[in-house]
Amino acid sequence: IYTRAIKGSPAGGGFSTVGDLHRFSLALTQFKLLNKELTQAAYSEKTQYNSAPWYGYGFSVGGNDTNRVIGHGGAYLGVDARLDIHLDDDFIVVILANQSDVVSPVRRKINELISSYKP
Repeated sequence: IYTRAIKGSPAGGGFSTVGDLHRFSLALTQFKLLNKELTQAAYSEKTQYNSAPWYGYGFSVGGNDTNRVIGHGGAYLGVDARLDIHLDDDFIVVILANQSDVVSPVRRKINELISSYKP
């Protein structure tokens, strides 16, 4: 039984698919949603506004100088999700689970595989 009062609020409750998140990621990084300047501003850290150093405008900001990673995650009772866009390595990672607290170990393993990947 879904217990949240509102589906899809600023505090969560969104519903999506791997395909939708993949298409969103491509549109974002190909500047089809916003121009290049606004897109890059959206996923740049906002410490000048007293935001956490790992957060932009709605996106987490991480990785390193050669593999910048932006994305977002969320969880609730019985669900866990993460979207990571590896900007420099051209990987999009979508993890959706119908179980609580399972994304982190999967994400860690995927990040290990990506960091060891040599084309």
